[in-house]
Amino acid sequence: MISMNSTALLPNSLTANDIHAFTNIKLRTVYDLMNTNPENGGIPVFRIGRSLYSDKEEFITWWALAKERGRKNYSA
Repeated sequence: MISMNSTALLPNSLTANDIHAFTNIKLRTVYDLMNTNPENGGIPVFRIGRSLYSDKEEFITWWALAKERGRKNYSA
């Protein structure tokens, strides 16, 4: 699997595998986050049939906020 290190390389609609490749978060965790309400920290998604997708811009915003929340948790 190709590791993505730039948001420019991401497709407009992201699958769990795309998010996994970009973040290196375990795939099972990505699916869990995609099935969690965004109000509770989950990745914002939309469903087409049984498949889950995240809008690229919404994911980038979520990722930036998640990183910021993580930094605050480790601040002394």
